Amino acid sequence: MTEYSNIQKRVWNSRTFRSLGEDAKFLWFYILTCPHCNMIGLYVLKPGYVEEDLEWTTQRFKKAFDELLNIPTTNGAKGLVKYDDENKLLFIPNFLEHNPLRNPNQATAAAKKLRDLPNSILFQDFKQLVEQLNKQSTKQIYDLLLEQLGKPVPVSVPVSVSVSETEELIVQDADKPPEPVFIEIPLKDNSDFKVTESMLKEFEVLYPIQDVKQTLRDIRGWNISNRDKRKTRKGIMSHITGWLQRNHDKGKNTIGGKVNQGFNSPPYWEEAT
Repeated sequence: MTEYSNIQKRVWNSRTFRSLGEDAKFLWFYILTCPHCNMIGLYVLKPGYVEEDLEWTTQRFKKAFDELLNIPTTNGAKGLVKYDDENKLLFIPNFLEHNPLRNPNQATAAAKKLRDLPNSILFQDFKQLVEQLNKQSTKQIYDLLLEQLGKPVPVSVPVSVSVSETEELIVQDADKPPEPVFIEIPLKDNSDFKVTESMLKEFEVLYPIQDVKQTLRDIRGWNISNRDKRKTRKGIMSHITGWLQRNHDKGKNTIGGKVNQGFNSPPYWEEAT
């Protein structure tokens, strides 16, 4: 999250902006100033976050967002924003032009923001922008971002190897499909922690008399409602197991036992960040 974004007064004279519908204009200002936005204009933004913050229906959001994605701009480009639907990542192409990095400390913070994002096809567009801005800068402020963008993303691909009768080496991709996910819990950086079916089964073994599925739903609901108290990826597992253990100790959410008492006041496990 960044404390402020620079929105110039001349936006009201912009032909592109004036051609937007009222909802699209409002959504554009939200995208520039919402709590999910960061200092590089490349951040995770899920439709559900927008719909909750603006109290919009999915249909209303989709119509306004499609306008922002497809409207022709004055420089000939398509769209005021770009979106990676797979990773729920949004990119504002002109954000850094109006909110440039001013010093090495900001560049270091920006590189950290970039490092925390999921790998995306939008990184190439972002890299092109950063290269252009770095050429225009006399201090090469953006070198750290370029260094981060240039780092390879490690990918682990299991393979099976066999030798045929003709001794030809055959390598077959043995990558398994992703494991089914039971529920996703939002994190502090607005990404999600996926609780897989195998993790669910393990929790059910550890807490056999507890309705683990409902407890996990409670945890998700609490984190949706308490955005400023969400956990980091490092602290989320302690958050989950602490909640399960406390319910176990107090006899809450038991199968066929006491009814759920809500998720408004979790105690000690808030310490896990």
